[in-house]
Amino acid sequence: MVALVDHNLASNYTVVDNVIMLDRFGLPVVFAGRPLVLDRLAISNEDILYVQELLRQGQLTDPNVLYAPPGLTPAQLAALRYDPDLVLTKVPQATRRFGQLQLRLDARYRTWWAGASATISALDGNYNVVTGPDDYTNFYGALNNQSRFEGKVYLGGLLPARFRGGLFLSYATGDRVTPTLPIDGLLSEFAVPVPSMSTPGALDTVPFHRFLFRSETGHRIFIQPRGTYGYEPRASLDLHLERSFPRGGTEVLLVVDAFNVLGDRSVTGVQTEVNALAGLAGSDYGRVLSRVPPRTLRLGAGVRF
Repeated sequence: MVALVDHNLASNYTVVDNVIMLDRFGLPVVFAGRPLVLDRLAISNEDILYVQELLRQGQLTDPNVLYAPPGLTPAQLAALRYDPDLVLTKVPQATRRFGQLQLRLDARYRTWWAGASATISALDGNYNVVTGPDDYTNFYGALNNQSRFEGKVYLGGLLPARFRGGLFLSYATGDRVTPTLPIDGLLSEFAVPVPSMSTPGALDTVPFHRFLFRSETGHRIFIQPRGTYGYEPRASLDLHLERSFPRGGTEVLLVVDAFNVLGDRSVTGVQTEVNALAGLAGSDYGRVLSRVPPRTLRLGAGVRF
């Protein structure tokens, strides 16, 4: 893969360790029963310098937020630079690995036909697009939009009274899914523990000013390895029945299709953003967004001439 790479990436960002996620009410974002803490978070020096300029102009005056990563001395803060050196080059770290094993059997005769297929797939990497940007950050693992196993069976034939019919059965183990964290200064805050100004020896959790992440707003972070979870397996049985009525050189066709006859209601999509809101204060994380479409009966007609 090729991409625009900043040769000065390491010097253009300042890394902060053990960053605590807060919701818009200043409360810790809870994930898996514990407050969510990011091991490392990189802040663009461009944003740090922008905030420092606003401070010098007197436009930022809130004493309850951090305007720079803690631990930076005045000399280190003054020495920060943002000087991107973008070069179009190969990116060995951007990886997609795909492997697949397929088995397919087909039988076709004058009055009936049948077939079956089984596919085992592995799609792993840390970059989930072939062209264009991938704004997810963090972790190598199983990429989404791919079931590890998928099986299909079909059977059809000529029936009495000029009917034709068939069935199609499919089964998939389910796509992979990973909890994510979008960077959005209106929905959440990043904070770190710093020495308390009022209680000696104690620590206060103080958020960063949201302007420190203005260039990264909209980016998303995986908070666990890609493909940590998988959607439940899903199965679907579809039936097809048709009858033709020849009239000279014309043929009228009546069709009945039944989809998802088994009534499978497996989940195919959930809200993966851990700081998504439900109402004024609730969490929307994990809410079901889509399922296998319900049973459907479709009637159709056509004319062949």
